[in-house]
Amino acid sequence: MEKKDCVIEVLTPMFLGGALQTQGGKPVCELRTQSIKGVIRYWYRVLVGPHRLNEEAGLFGSSDEKIGASRLKIAISDKSNINFYNKSKFDEIKGYVFKHPTKGFPMNPLNYLAYGAVDNNRQIIRDAIAPACTFKIKLSLPCLNDIQINDFYKSLYLMLNFGGLGSRSRKGYGATKLLNEEDIFNGQDWFVQGSISNTMKNITKNKPPIKSLYNKEYSYLDRDTRFWLSKETKSKWEECLSMLGKHYHDWRQVLPVADGRENLGTPLLHGKNGIKDRRRASSYFLTVFKFKENEYKYGVLHIPSNYSGNMIPSVVQQEHHARFQREIEKNADREV
Repeated sequence: MEKKDCVIEVLTPMFLGGALQTQGGKPVCELRTQSIKGVIRYWYRVLVGPHRLNEEAGLFGSSDEKIGASRLKIAISDKSNINFYNKSKFDEIKGYVFKHPTKGFPMNPLNYLAYGAVDNNRQIIRDAIAPACTFKIKLSLPCLNDIQINDFYKSLYLMLNFGGLGSRSRKGYGATKLLNEEDIFNGQDWFVQGSISNTMKNITKNKPPIKSLYNKEYSYLDRDTRFWLSKETKSKWEECLSMLGKHYHDWRQVLPVADGRENLGTPLLHGKNGIKDRRRASSYFLTVFKFKENEYKYGVLHIPSNYSGNMIPSVVQQEHHARFQREIEKNADREV
């Protein structure tokens, strides 16, 4: 049994749920091992693809009695270091507030990205774990072969850098940093300490696409995966996430509301009938990185797949994504 202790720093407010969804009429915020294991499992599937589901079940568990419970054991320690984000509203960062494109009222990018956790009165309505808090994830790994061990640590890396934890994690909230990454990933030949870009290149370079771009039924990492890193650096998470929110809003404007934005996530108030009401998470993962003290950048990871279920031809999807990505590259450098 291999054991590792991951020391985690929370970078942006983490909107988590609990075993009890509400208490006293208010959503419960709780850091739970089940949530962490579920996110690692998601990234494991994204990494290895749909053809290795039996292997995934063998590690993470299955309702199949022949497979049984998860062999991976996770515990959380040092919870005494965890505090809640104590502001009722997000501060507005000068230079990043933008106007609603049709109604003209000012919008705080932090509220824009936190849709659902912030109400129409701009009040934060969900508890969140505060940035700068730390905790430990204690992992106990069963005896695995070299390929399984390698894939598990890649999945852990992806979760900690791109997955985020909690609500709005694909929009920059719940971002984390592994403070002892050298200890955890020591000996992994794909890992480049201090370089997310080079590590991602190593993870994806030997993964040829099973199908072309937007013909894939599932989202999984391969050579079609794209990663961008912001050109600007900010000294605080609020500034970095505000910059990301403003830029993301601007990028979206290149796609028509009812003919193109379906590719960025649904449901939508306006869009193509038959698609706009579907529930499909975005294929773009927005996150925040902390490279040094007071040095933050944002990242955008795109994992392409056939988003619409053939309701939008793949060639049209490709055109929409290409237009959107050209906007990204006005503010961020493509690294992968």
